[in-house]
Amino acid sequence: MNGLRIAGWAAVGAAALGAGAFGLLADSVPPAPTRGAVGGATYSPIRQSRHQALVVTSLRTGAAEAVAGLKVGDTLEAVNGYPDVTLVNLRAAEARRVPATLKVQRNGDVFMLTLLREAPGGAS
Repeated sequence: MNGLRIAGWAAVGAAALGAGAFGLLADSVPPAPTRGAVGGATYSPIRQSRHQALVVTSLRTGAAEAVAGLKVGDTLEAVNGYPDVTLVNLRAAEARRVPATLKVQRNGDVFMLTLLREAPGGAS
C-alpha cells in the first residue's frame, strides 16, 4: 500500500513539474498576430525585415481608405513617416482627425497616399 502511495505522489509531482515546464514553454511562444479593423478597412499584421507592416484584407465601399486609393492586398509600410505600422498606431493616426500619410506597397511599387478623415458629425 505504501508503495502505491509513493508512486501516486511521484506521479503528482511529475505532473506538476511537467505543467510548470509547459508554462515556461508557453510563455516563450509569441502570440499569434491578430487581425483588426481601423476605419473602413481590416488589416492583418506582417513582419517585414526589421519593421511591422499591415496588409489590407478588406475595404468597406465608400470608406475613406477606399476613396484614398487603398486596395485589398496593399501593404502599409509607414504611417505619418513611422515605419512600424501596427493596428495601435494606425488607430492613433485615425483618432487625430487630420490627414494621415500612408506609405503603401502594391505589386512591388511603393507610393504615398493621403488618407482624409471626415470632421466629427459627418461631411457638411
